[in-house]
Amino acid sequence: MSNAPDILDTQSPYWLRLYGQWIHLNGIMPVNEVEPGRAFSELVTVDGYRYEQRAPRGPRTWELPYRFGTATATAALEAAAYDVALNDAASGRTLLLDTNQAKVNMIPPEIPTADRTSQVRPAIMAGGVPQLSYSDAVGAITALYVPVRAGVTYTVAVWTTAAAGQPALQIYKAGDFGPTNVTATGTGTNDAGELVDITFTPATDGEVLVTAIPPGDQTKSTAGLMVFEGDCPPERYRRGRRMPCEVSVQDPKLTNNLIWRYCDPCKLPREHAVFTINEVGVYPATVVA
Repeated sequence: MSNAPDILDTQSPYWLRLYGQWIHLNGIMPVNEVEPGRAFSELVTVDGYRYEQRAPRGPRTWELPYRFGTATATAALEAAAYDVALNDAASGRTLLLDTNQAKVNMIPPEIPTADRTSQVRPAIMAGGVPQLSYSDAVGAITALYVPVRAGVTYTVAVWTTAAAGQPALQIYKAGDFGPTNVTATGTGTNDAGELVDITFTPATDGEVLVTAIPPGDQTKSTAGLMVFEGDCPPERYRRGRRMPCEVSVQDPKLTNNLIWRYCDPCKLPREHAVFTINEVGVYPATVVA
């Protein structure tokens, strides 16, 4: 009987950043569950009214069945599960990247808030384009550190009403490129901001510094900062999905197949491992205002 997986390894959307390196979690089963951790309660009164309460957006949990897990992917998950000292240093925290969610918006929705003018406020108007006004103006340069992988294409975008020739966006990656500025053409209005974007492909793993630059004119503004995988500029603003995120990997649940004696080439009893990955933090955690 063949030990070949039912799916191609490259179709797995998950990557784990462990000890400073991105490791592809290939060999997962075709179906896996992602559960939100938002607390929810409801009350139905005797007179027929329903009251609901929801907590802020909660942490997620991934259930990853590894019936065909490769040695590298399994070793990485087990190291993250069993190494109790792994998360002591901020620079060594385990990160999970779901490339499906990274294609939407990697910036956590908790970062651009309406009550902090030093951040980019994604005020939404009809059509999904951020509504730009003086009250939404960026009060200071907003910089975010976003993890990136070598050879993967990314797009950064903002909507702005800045005048022609004014910088609206900057990216920089130490040892790779930059700082690189993107300027506005001056076509943005308060009713329809101009979409300013830049596409780049880093040569090495690491972090890229993404900066939304506020216009010097107080009557102008910038909003709707987005970072995502892919080379297609967005037509609509999408709230972030917090990806990558800091995670904790739980000890695997193992199911042994006692009839299938060995699994070449490791000569171990055939095992089906299920790893539970819990979101424990938001990344990027560093905001430079």
